[in-house]
Amino acid sequence: MITVAAPQPMGTLPLRIRTVDEILRRIPPPRREASAAQSLVGGRADAFYYRLLERLGHHDLSADFVFLRASQAIEANAKSAFPRCELGVRYWLFAKTGTGDGWLLRLDAPSQSEVAFVDHDEESRARPRPLPLDLRGWLQLADLFRQVEEQTERNPALLDRDYRLRRPHRAAVKAAIERLAPGLGTKYPLAL
Repeated sequence: MITVAAPQPMGTLPLRIRTVDEILRRIPPPRREASAAQSLVGGRADAFYYRLLERLGHHDLSADFVFLRASQAIEANAKSAFPRCELGVRYWLFAKTGTGDGWLLRLDAPSQSEVAFVDHDEESRARPRPLPLDLRGWLQLADLFRQVEEQTERNPALLDRDYRLRRPHRAAVKAAIERLAPGLGTKYPLAL
């Protein structure tokens, strides 16, 4: 006889903004590539990007935060479907979403750590959408969405019949995004 667990009550959606070090400790040990990460983009990216390359390689932080291994990033930037993004010059495609959108690192910014988003549905017309977020904040944002994914897997009652977060939980996620980076809640490009 198969028994099915009763759905848990909706309750709240507890989200915690973890530090970058906490997030990196939760990720399995790195698989280093033979290529030197420093040779990417001529050393123009933030040093933290190179640290993530060495630590993460290709890693699905969550469904919409897939960090690209060095060789994947080189290929994605060389064969870009986003000509208006000036990949390799002004921006570097360093991660993708599960649907093919891109996360970009701005190369010509003073901090070299500003993140932008590009929507693949806009195809050759796609332009970077700057976000009030740096690369460390992007990693924390990815971790927030990993937490949401883990919680919805454990408690499907958090989702509506269209498999979207129920309204109060979307509000909780948006509030957490806003705590992470003021202004990001209104600029976050993906549906919650």
